[in-house]
Amino acid sequence: MSGEKSKKELKCSNCNAEIKETIKFCSKCGSKNEFYKEKEIEEKTESAKKKVKIPKFVIIIAIIAFIGLFSFNVLAKTIFPDKYAKSAIINSYQAISNDSKEYNEIPGIVSLLLNGDNASEKELSLNITDFSDDYVSSMLSGYGVKFNLQNDMKENIMNLSMNISEDEFDILKVDFNASKDGYIINLPSLHDNPIGVDSNAEINYDDVDSYYYYIRVGSILQSKMLKASIESKSVIEDTYKKFSKDVINLLNFEKSKNSNSSNDTFTATIKGDDLYDAFSNRAVVLLDDENIKNLITYSIYLDEMYYLTFEEAEENAQLIIDEYKEVLNNSGNSDNYVEINDIDVTISVNDGKKVEKMLIESTLSNPYETIGINLTSQYGYEKDYVNSDYNLKLSSNNEIIMISYDINNSNDGKINKRNTNFRVVESQDRQITVGLNEEYDKSTKEYIGAIKFTPYYEDEGFNIKLRGNYNGKDTLNFDNLSFGFYNYDFYEINLAGYLKSKDIKSVDKVKYNNVEYLNEMSDMDIEYLFDEFETKLEFIFGNLYYGF
Repeated sequence: MSGEKSKKELKCSNCNAEIKETIKFCSKCGSKNEFYKEKEIEEKTESAKKKVKIPKFVIIIAIIAFIGLFSFNVLAKTIFPDKYAKSAIINSYQAISNDSKEYNEIPGIVSLLLNGDNASEKELSLNITDFSDDYVSSMLSGYGVKFNLQNDMKENIMNLSMNISEDEFDILKVDFNASKDGYIINLPSLHDNPIGVDSNAEINYDDVDSYYYYIRVGSILQSKMLKASIESKSVIEDTYKKFSKDVINLLNFEKSKNSNSSNDTFTATIKGDDLYDAFSNRAVVLLDDENIKNLITYSIYLDEMYYLTFEEAEENAQLIIDEYKEVLNNSGNSDNYVEINDIDVTISVNDGKKVEKMLIESTLSNPYETIGINLTSQYGYEKDYVNSDYNLKLSSNNEIIMISYDINNSNDGKINKRNTNFRVVESQDRQITVGLNEEYDKSTKEYIGAIKFTPYYEDEGFNIKLRGNYNGKDTLNFDNLSFGFYNYDFYEINLAGYLKSKDIKSVDKVKYNNVEYLNEMSDMDIEYLFDEFETKLEFIFGNLYYGF
């Protein structure tokens, strides 16, 4: 006790003020503290450091954060089931998109023809090597054709060229250039000047008694339809995006009691009236667009110009638009009503937070019939690919139509395989099937592909078989491409050549001099043009021209 007391009563030897052994100098007079013990202070400080404790609230926060990191999925699907389900749908979409991107890199028939960014160039060269009919084979031997397509989706410009050759010498060249301003055809082997159709040209509807009126006006109408479709593209894309967002906002998923340990099930119901309102609001915007109206008008007049004036075609187009608006607004003739019943959506989400199964059910009805809709889809997620299976069943009072589409992949590290099948079944005897089987060896760069199309009956349709090698960059070279088809009997033509596909920066609009526009030609000019074509084609192809 006396030791502890003496420590508390330490005083400065100079001014007699109280002093502690933990300071070197007196805080009052500044004299040196004779009681200061440096080594003991350092030991006590170090000991204190070793015994520092983390406050309890910090530990609690850390535990919560740790649990949250590992059980976010549990919390999300319980507290926020709608967001969890929608994020699973997005994850699945991204997985399928990535899978499609990887497998589209297989240098196959479809991928090389369809893939490409805003601006792309495709080139296909085919040379006939053999035909199953000896007579036809003797006539076609030595002939070849080359197509080159440059397409700019952003600027809406397309340049297409075709060369026909005999024994590797070009005998006919055709260039076709299209944009919203019209199109131009250049056939230097058949005519001196390019022939054009100006989509901005005025149509002389009073010239209906002209012998070539329907050729002249029809070609201009087609160019005007092309221009209207191009200029309406932005409003169509914008409307589609907005409608997609409307549908997403109408979905409100809840966790189902049928969930099990491996998968969680979520359900949502879209009210039919709500979906119909969202659709009708967006559809009316399209119908009010001037370019859409022009597209409908030109289409009607092109089909009915033998019986209608252009003014009557305009009136019919407006009547159709007004009728559609009445249906969309649930007014007018009740016979045109279409009722959408509630749409039930069920999805099954796996532990990887991806959709494994989806079911969509609803019915459409009008005063005459009811159509049931049942769409199911299943997904299998592997390390490098996704297998997909879609089935749509449409059932009415009188018939059932089944539409199925499935994609099956496999990858053993060396060979990528993809089998795609599309089938439409109206009845047991009436079905359309399209199958695409592809195989690509990454090491040898060998590609094997087959397409089979069967419309309704086995003795109809066609098939394509191809075996080739990829150059690793943009070209698939093939020694054997066979095209078989039915025409009372089965025929097969064998070809060799290549298929090239690459992205380009842009497509330049081709400018020609001395263009002869069809709308400015007289009947005599058009008749002379056709006679010239026939005469020169007969000279170019010779025996082939008469052989068929």
